[in-house]
Amino acid sequence: MFMKHKIAVFASGNGSNFQAIIDNINSGKIAAEARLLVCDQPGAYVIERARAAAVPAFVISRKDFDSKQAFETAILEACKAHDVDDIFLAGYMRIIGRTLLNAYPHRIVNIHPSLLPFSRARCHWTGL
Repeated sequence: MFMKHKIAVFASGNGSNFQAIIDNINSGKIAAEARLLVCDQPGAYVIERARAAAVPAFVISRKDFDSKQAFETAILEACKAHDVDDIFLAGYMRIIGRTLLNAYPHRIVNIHPSLLPFSRARCHWTGL
């Protein structure tokens, strides 16, 4: 039996990648439990998708924080509160900084469809 990874999905928009992750979890193709959606756009449709999937949504705006570190610390606290082991970046349109990278070394997967490094995303790849 496979261990189920407790994941947070980070998304900024429509949430088609989020939905694909949820659908694959529900079908048993991904051995994971979606513990949290992190969204940086309060009006994003992905929030509705999370609600429909009964996944708690943490909606946060960067402009409410004085620094990137403070912004990411708030996200980190939400992840810890939901006992998140791994992070999936699924169309999350922000560059992940040291605060999250250091907290989740080799536990962040970027599935954004852009070719790296053209998207400028900095991530750790892991074989989940």
